[in-house]
Amino acid sequence: MPWAAGGPTTGANLKALCRKHHLLKTFGQWTELQEPDGTVIWKSPTGHRYATTPVSWFLFPALARHHTRQQARDRRRRTERT
Repeated sequence: MPWAAGGPTTGANLKALCRKHHLLKTFGQWTELQEPDGTVIWKSPTGHRYATTPVSWFLFPALARHHTRQQARDRRRRTERT
């Protein structure tokens, strides 16, 4: 159940907004709708619509690529060398 309909606050229904965007949402007459896949559709006061795509595996773990332990070790090693 979505938070707006009385559901719980969870990582899946949070949005990490900077101060500017939070203020626009709260006081700037912008509206937003979060889709189940994490995409947020923003609607401006003039009616224009903008879509954003989630990039956080923490908030949307189902969207993250799954790796084997060996792939994770290899990636860490590559990162440590650079």
